Amino acid sequence: MGLRKTIFGRSKVITIYYRGKNRTNLSTQMYSSFNPTGTRLYLTLHNGPDSVAQYSLSTPWDISTAVYLNRSLAINQNGESQPRGHYISPDGTRLFVSGTTSRSVLSYLLSTPWDVSTASYLGFKSFGIITNTIAFTPDGMSFFNHTGSSLTKYLLTTPWDLNTAVSSQSINFSANSFVFTPDGKTIFHPKLVGERSVMKISLKAPYELAGANTSASINLSTVIPAANFYAVNFSLDGLKMFWSSYTSSIYEFDLSKPYDINGKLIIV
Repeated sequence: MGLRKTIFGRSKVITIYYRGKNRTNLSTQMYSSFNPTGTRLYLTLHNGPDSVAQYSLSTPWDISTAVYLNRSLAINQNGESQPRGHYISPDGTRLFVSGTTSRSVLSYLLSTPWDVSTASYLGFKSFGIITNTIAFTPDGMSFFNHTGSSLTKYLLTTPWDLNTAVSSQSINFSANSFVFTPDGKTIFHPKLVGERSVMKISLKAPYELAGANTSASINLSTVIPAANFYAVNFSLDGLKMFWSSYTSSIYEFDLSKPYDINGKLIIV
């Protein structure tokens, strides 16, 4: 099922600011995420080595203050050598990593919440397709996998147990990654080719893919250099947007309205 596209305009009120804040020399990251307070940053690294690395932010949600904590988790289980996305459960006790080599999702239990260095490997689930970027609903009852060209929703009969997953819905859009807003009503993803744009997909109901439509975008090419892989994420309040890329850098943007990219980019 393809996405229904709508025509949208630019708001004269909404603005997206780039104030020169970024963090470089972060190795070749494939995906980024934060803990709920914005004091910790997690990166899926490739060739640097293959791992999920943990950073501390002395100022919450200020990417320029990120410092490596010397805490990471090597991703090599089930023969995996190209980890891509990751997901940490809301309580910080479960970590899932998607792998393109094994075409599977690796599961871990964190004995100390939000500390990846305390992870214990639980096992893997193979879906027989590319596992690119992944997500769950907050209750762990639904799982989402993006292959690079399509997003599929799976229903779980046991929370967080991928062995109980059954496919439910799918939509098509090309991207290296995606992220849900906390209310499950919106998906954001970086455009796969051409200009470095963030695309917004609106959902008719939380975490329901049927009837999804592309509703807005913002072109960040004047700030973001070209690279092979991209990921986008937001602060919990939706007022900060982060773009990470294979160039080993993360860029921070300020939004004048939560999760609203339907405006003008201003470089300060």
